[in-house]
Amino acid sequence: MAAQAWKTRFRERVVEAEARCRMIPVKIVLARALMAGLLDVPLVGRTQNIKSAELSLQDAASDLYTAASLLGSATELAHYGGGAELAFRGRVFIPFNRLGTIGLLPAAHRLACEKLLDARLRAADAYDAVERCCGHLMLMRGLLGFPSVTGVDERIDAERLEAHNLLGNARGMADDCVRLVAGALEDVPT
Repeated sequence: MAAQAWKTRFRERVVEAEARCRMIPVKIVLARALMAGLLDVPLVGRTQNIKSAELSLQDAASDLYTAASLLGSATELAHYGGGAELAFRGRVFIPFNRLGTIGLLPAAHRLACEKLLDARLRAADAYDAVERCCGHLMLMRGLLGFPSVTGVDERIDAERLEAHNLLGNARGMADDCVRLVAGALEDVPT
């Protein structure tokens, strides 16, 4: 009974993480599209596009952070649940036994945890890229207040290009995260 309880909670956390992960690439693509032709629109439109991109990226960052948290909690749950399962089988008796390695988990959960650990690292890296991009957007928004300064459009475009490239990398990491979490769900029996 206890063995089934941790496995059910494990799966619930992974399902919730997958739902968060699936939305992240969409939010990144939206922000990237808003920045693509930034210098081709009037000043008022530029400000609005940047604000909209920032909102989309704030949502993506929140989802990335929450997903990474859920993935970490799922793997911790597997460590403790797997330890309890071994204790109930009489192999090891240590109260609140935490497995030192996922290698002792049932095969399906071990494979899932390997994918979840990798997905968590990618989510953290994507989060960092999205946050750095938000910094570029804040700088761009600040520069828009000085339209008559020589070279400001070039500086805005340089920041836009850097942010655009960061989001390309973040999108790749987010896509990998979705693939890994979906794969982990396939590994774990329902």
